[in-house]
Amino acid sequence: MLHRPAAAAVALACAFAPAAHAHYLGAYAVSDHQRCSTGDLPGTVAELDKLLASPDFPDDLQKSFYWKNSRVQAGQWVKGGDYAASAEAVSGFDGADSSLITYIATHGMTASGVYTAIPGGGFNNCAIKSTDLALGDQRARYLVLSTCQGLKIGTGDDPAAPGEDPRATWRSANAGLNCIFGYSNNMVDADSYGASLLHELATTDETLVEAFFRASHEASYINIPAVLCFGTDEANARQRLETGRRFVDDKFGGGASAYVFEQAHPVAGAFAPPARPLPRRLKAAPDLGLAGKLSVWRSPRGTLTFDKPRGVLSWRREALDLAHEVKLKDEFVVRIAQDFLKGKGLGADLVPAYVIDRGARAGAHTLVAAKTAVLYPKLHGATPLGSAGAFEVTVGADGQVNALTASLLTLTHAAVHDKPDDADPSAADLARLEARAVAAVQTSQPGATLTVLVRHVGYELAGDALVASLEVLIEAKQGGFSRRYRRVIPL
Repeated sequence: MLHRPAAAAVALACAFAPAAHAHYLGAYAVSDHQRCSTGDLPGTVAELDKLLASPDFPDDLQKSFYWKNSRVQAGQWVKGGDYAASAEAVSGFDGADSSLITYIATHGMTASGVYTAIPGGGFNNCAIKSTDLALGDQRARYLVLSTCQGLKIGTGDDPAAPGEDPRATWRSANAGLNCIFGYSNNMVDADSYGASLLHELATTDETLVEAFFRASHEASYINIPAVLCFGTDEANARQRLETGRRFVDDKFGGGASAYVFEQAHPVAGAFAPPARPLPRRLKAAPDLGLAGKLSVWRSPRGTLTFDKPRGVLSWRREALDLAHEVKLKDEFVVRIAQDFLKGKGLGADLVPAYVIDRGARAGAHTLVAAKTAVLYPKLHGATPLGSAGAFEVTVGADGQVNALTASLLTLTHAAVHDKPDDADPSAADLARLEARAVAAVQTSQPGATLTVLVRHVGYELAGDALVASLEVLIEAKQGGFSRRYRRVIPL
């Protein structure tokens, strides 16, 4: 029998293990990169500002310090400077090894087995290198790299290809870390990452890995998030990835490591321009009539949560097994997902947009431990953009549905026209809109080399409306560092 607790706080596990002392967060953000001859990233400071101001910021976590721009110094990261007494820090100590969680948002890249992040520039120099670090011999246990290529695998965009191995990149830098959260590829610029992670931890029963991946995909399915955990051996490290739900002070042991990542593959034709004109605006509403902001149900078959303000429903059967491989082709995974949703009365008009591979490293082999089909409702011949309206159905190695995450914002949508005219863009119209998007990025990144990676037509959620739009994903490269920018222009 399903049991519904009186309060969600009772139902959801605390993100931090009980301790006799406070848990601390050390935060770094660099937006001004002119002194290091690469593009500015204003979203980094905004990201940390939103994280620290989030209503989901845990009661059992305290901000020890938050350094921005020139206060972010390379010397705070190297051994000898990563744990130093400080009257400014709440914990009494400064440096990258002085807090349970160290979080940095800046430019980053990995090449030839060395990760480099950019500090505040000037007298601080322009490089924090993984080869100069020894984190974890003091207080740090978790490192969040909100940068590009912090955990680069293979070529970055292709983790299965020969190339970088984050286990090797971070081996010498680990002196007691438990896990590192980062990205294999060049991440999409957004200020939502930190706050979204806290919200996932506060409103779902997910593991730390699942929460981080969900927060990443809310920004863009183009991201390839990754998590590297350490342990006494590879099996122990993999177990930490599969089951870890709390940030803990105890060291996992640094003798071995394992990693997991998620990579989305677009389904051909999913975001092609529709064959007929689109209503410019549709109404959307997330309310399913459930009381309260957060509802949680538990049973032996799994945990179900409903986050009413966002209209997000999540169900998970059990922890994913990262040791066994899904051998099903993408089209069969999509068919399993469609049949599952139709059986629940949800999938009558859903079409596939992505298949996400959950990749895990087993010895020298990378295996796909799970596949997630991402499906959207078809709205007048187009699909929503981003994660709005998405149904994510995860299939494990046994071919069974393991999890469902549904953004129910469009279940009750009504095709109400705010304007009498429909959008019917020609190829030339779309080219002009793309040029506007490119020009906007060039203005914010002067001197950068720009490349258009993706162009999608669909509906973008804006408040309580879905707006027919063109989504353009643009990569900006300057000074050896890159960032991806998502621009959405109404049709």
